[in-house]
Amino acid sequence: MRTAFAALAALVLLVGCQGILGERLVDDPAEPTYPDDTDAVSIEYRNGLCDGNCPSFSVEICGNGTVFYTGFANVNATGLHRYSVPQSNATAVLNASYRADFFELNESYPAQADGVSSRWTRVSIGNNSHSIRDYGSSWGTSPERLGEFQATLLERAAVDPLIRGDSRDVDDERYDELEGRKPFCA
Repeated sequence: MRTAFAALAALVLLVGCQGILGERLVDDPAEPTYPDDTDAVSIEYRNGLCDGNCPSFSVEICGNGTVFYTGFANVNATGLHRYSVPQSNATAVLNASYRADFFELNESYPAQADGVSSRWTRVSIGNNSHSIRDYGSSWGTSPERLGEFQATLLERAAVDPLIRGDSRDVDDERYDELEGRKPFCA
């Protein structure tokens, strides 16, 4: 009797585990699809003005490794700068967007404090595009994975030497103009 009960319990447990494992396999994310045309990829990040001396800038990395940086305030380099990074850097940023499930994230994460810098991030792959406005995980409600993706973007776009500074000049005209322009990579 005990053997029959133990066998029945083992069978129920095995069937239950098989169902759980089967569901897990079905729920695994699909392998990322990379575009054949690197010109189809554009990833942009903007760090806005704040009440303090936050660096205000925009950076866009194209699928081929071309980077467009525009510095506005509290940065080492103001104005528009174009340079290149290895194409593998652009691929790493695209990989980071997939790891963060960027296209599944909300379009907006509100601030939890006044006067903090807003961040805007957009990923475009061909005709598929998604953008997010957030205030960071420490001042807003955005998930950590978004911040990790943004950190990878800034690192791979090699903007650190351009943004680390304390210039108090604010280029308001260029800042306003940026809001209405199309992406440089397109």
